[in-house]
Amino acid sequence: MSVILQSRSQGFRVSLGLLFTLGVASACQPAADQSSLPPISERDSAGLRIVEIPGAHLDDLPIWTLSETPSLTIGQVSGDESYLFGRLADASLLETGDVVVIDGQTRLLRVFDSEGVFRSEYGGRGDGPGEFRAPTVIRSMDGSTFAVLDTRLKKTSLFEVDRGLIEVRSHRFDGCPVLDSDSRSIGCDALGLLVDSDLVVEGYVVNTTGGRSVNDGDVIFTPRRTRSVGIVNGADMRPLTSYAGPPAIAIVGGGMIWGLETAFEWAGSF
Repeated sequence: MSVILQSRSQGFRVSLGLLFTLGVASACQPAADQSSLPPISERDSAGLRIVEIPGAHLDDLPIWTLSETPSLTIGQVSGDESYLFGRLADASLLETGDVVVIDGQTRLLRVFDSEGVFRSEYGGRGDGPGEFRAPTVIRSMDGSTFAVLDTRLKKTSLFEVDRGLIEVRSHRFDGCPVLDSDSRSIGCDALGLLVDSDLVVEGYVVNTTGGRSVNDGDVIFTPRRTRSVGIVNGADMRPLTSYAGPPAIAIVGGGMIWGLETAFEWAGSF
C-alpha cells in the first residue's frame, strides 16, 4: 500500500514517495539454489549480535516496487482543518491499520483510520505533558500504541489511538557514547527511536571555538569530526561504534546561516 499526504500551501498535492510510503507491493524473482550460496554467519561483539550476509545472497532478494496508484490518500488543500497540514514531519502505519501523521508546523499528531478518515488529534506546541517542541519520529508499538520522539525537549511520549497520552519518558541518562580519551567536552543528541522505545543517541565533541562575527556571503566550514553511536535503555547507555562525520559547510545569507545539505535536499515543507 502506498500513501499520499497533501499540503495546502501553494495548492500542492504532495506525493511523498520514499518519505511517507507506508507500504509497497512486491515482485519476487525465482529463488536460487540455496545450497550453492555462501553461508550466513552470526557472531557476538560485546553483547551485540552481528549477522554477516555474503553479497551473493543479494541476487536472490525480492524486488520491491511502488504501485503507480496510491492505495490511500490523506489530506486536502482546503476544507476541513483535520485534513490540512502545514509541514509534514513524519508518518507511521500502526498494527491496527491506523495512520499517525506529525504536522511539524502545529506540532499536532493526527490519527486516521485505514480508510483515511480522521479519528483523533493530540499534542500541540508547548513544554507540558503531551506537548512538543520538535516532534520528529513516530514508532508503532503494540497494537494501537505509538511513541513520538521530541529531540528538543529530550523526551519520548507514548500515546494510544483512543486514549491519548499514556506515558512520558524523559531522556535522562549518564554520560554519552565514548569517543576517545582526548575528548573533554561531550554532548549527546537523540538520533532515533527503536520499536521497543530504546533511543539511538550520538555523542559528539562540543565546538568550543566561541562565537564569530559573520556577514552575508560568508562560508563557514566545520572540519570532519569523530562521532559515536550508542543505545539508551532507561538510564543505561551502551556504546556501539564510532564513525567519521562529514564536514559541515554553511553559507550566511539574510541574517541566517543555511546548511548546504538542507539547501539542496527537500525536507517536506511548502
